[in-house]
Amino acid sequence: GSANLGSANLGSANLGSANLGSANLGSANLGSANLGSANLGSANLGSVNLGSANLGSANLGSVNLGSANLGSANLGSANLGSANLGSANLGSANLGSANLGSANLGSANLGSANLGSANLGSANLGSANLGSANLGSANLGSIAAHTPLIKQKTLCVILLKRKLL
Repeated sequence: GSANLGSANLGSANLGSANLGSANLGSANLGSANLGSANLGSANLGSVNLGSANLGSANLGSVNLGSANLGSANLGSANLGSANLGSANLGSANLGSANLGSANLGSANLGSANLGSANLGSANLGSANLGSANLGSANLGSIAAHTPLIKQKTLCVILLKRKLL
């Protein structure tokens, strides 16, 4: 190619070596307009990306703003999934960090569609729930609307004494 400052480039206007593409500032890029090295894609600002338009390094996907994402359209780092706004999520469409599930609005949820943090279950509206479809916080069980953990324990004792549980 022409106007390369480096060797073994197949393309034009590269500043680096062994690029297969044009306008790369770095080496060993397979694509164009990369600012970094060892990218397999175009328009990356970082190194070792497998995808295009990443701002960060070691992404396997496209349009990530962060590093070490396995998926696309993440704003954060170390996400395994797509469309996360936060870091260390294992799932997609999370707004928060350290979620294991999808569509959570909060952090440290183990389940999906939670609006709150530290829920172990799905579809909870509140925090620290153990179960699903809870409305409120610190519920133990599923579909327990506004029933705190202490009241649930008392209710269980009463039901056990009456042999209803």
